[in-house]
Parts: sequence; structure tokens; C-alpha cells
Amino acid sequence: MDNDRSVNHAPIYRFRLALWQPHKHIHPSMGSGTIEPGLNDPAMQIPWELLAATFINRPNRFVTQIRLDGEVLRAHLPDPGRLKELLLPGVALRVQHTPGPKRKTDYTTHLVQRGNVWICINTLLPNRFTDFLINGGHLPFLSGWTVERREVKEGASRFDFLLAKGAERMFLEVKSVTYAEDGLAQFPDAVTERGARHARHLAELARQGQRTMILFVIQRDDADRFRPMWDRDPALGHALVAARKAGVAVHAIRTAVSPETFAYRGEVPIDLSPPAG
Repeated sequence: MDNDRSVNHAPIYRFRLALWQPHKHIHPSMGSGTIEPGLNDPAMQIPWELLAATFINRPNRFVTQIRLDGEVLRAHLPDPGRLKELLLPGVALRVQHTPGPKRKTDYTTHLVQRGNVWICINTLLPNRFTDFLINGGHLPFLSGWTVERREVKEGASRFDFLLAKGAERMFLEVKSVTYAEDGLAQFPDAVTERGARHARHLAELARQGQRTMILFVIQRDDADRFRPMWDRDPALGHALVAARKAGVAVHAIRTAVSPETFAYRGEVPIDLSPPAG
């Protein structure tokens, strides 16, 4: 992830997007507070076979101990966030069998279920999905833009995408959101110095006339609005406020996740106002 690539280098994209195909008629399991999905919600089909498992514990940030077919196993967790509200003993998971000679575990944890809502806890999937939405023309606020580069190094930062629209270019940073309560999605669920640093750098670029954007991808379908989690990471909240004032576009979208599909459910309103007091 930290190899020295710049916007002038040829792109190296590790994801096989050809495996993800539009899937138009989707009826994922819905929990309370959700809106019935539209038949034409843009969606990508998950190409892997996901296996039913249950969560036991989390020995460290990147490992979950799971029970699969009666056997206790360890699985890689691609989300280093706090996740304490989600990873509770006995909750349902969906995992993938991913053996390899250089891996310490033979499985990867992708989804967790809370009530009737599936939540993606793989931080790589929102980037794949964002790529699909942009190049498919599914995001109204990015109409006409296409992905030119991925994992783009700019100065001391690496941003997720460089977008192109004619002669214009835009740096886009995608943030994965898993926490929500009473319909309110919040980010981050743990302090992210990297997130604040990205916001400050994008603000600096915006002041220089560069088009920039931060996109929050809510990886669950039971949230209808977004705000920073001020009580856990006020520095990130203030960095977002300053970034938007500097000209950085800030958007949030919701998704409906199931073991088979990842569907776009539209944009949600954002409230960046700091809490009173």
C-alpha cells in the first residue's frame, strides 16, 4: 500500500472488478428503520462463496476467532476499527475460505449481522463498490467523472482515487462507515489520525484550486443520515469542517449489504456541526 506510485505512473489495480456484475432485482433482509429497496438499485454481486459462522472473540485488531461447522478457527479481519458494538459473542458472520502459503489464517471475515441487517466489515469492499458506481454513472454528484488512477500518491498522502472529467482531475478519498445507532451513521468508531491527515491535505489542495472530495460509504442499510463521531475523534470532526470550508466536497451514501450483493441505496444528508458546548 505504501509503494511509491504517483499520479503519472501507470495504474496497478489489485481488484478483479469483472467478477462483479450488476444485479437489478434485489430484496436484501431489512431491519427496522430501513426503506424498502427499489428494484433498480445499482448493485454488485459478491463473487465469493461466503460461509455461515459465529463470532467468539477478537484476539487482536486483525483476527477474529470464529465457530464454523462446529470447529473453532481464526479468521483475518480487514477492518482494524473498534467494532465493539458489532462483534458480540454469538453474532452471525459471513466468512470466506482464503488459504494461502503466506497467510496466518485460512479465512477472512467479511460480514456481521445485527438484528436483520448485514454490515460489511471489510474496508476494501467500499472502494471496489465506489469504483463500480463511478464508472457505471450511478452517483449523481459524480456524473461524468471516471476513475483514472487508484491508490494515488500525492505528496505525503495516498488517496483512493484520481478521477477524470475532460481536462479536470479530482482526488477522492473513501471512508468506510460501520457504526450506526437510531438511524444515525457516525465515523470513526475509533481515533483515526490518518483520516484527519487526509482531510487536512485535501483542504490544502482545494485551496490551491484542485478538485477534491471525501466520500463516506455507510456499509449498512439502517442509517438515513451521517455525522462525525465527535465524542471519539473530535480532531477528525474539526478537520472535516475545515475541509468543507476550504472547498472539499463531502458526501455520504448508504448501502444494502447481503451475503450475495452490495447495493447502492442513495445519498444521505450530512451534519458536520460540532456538538453544543
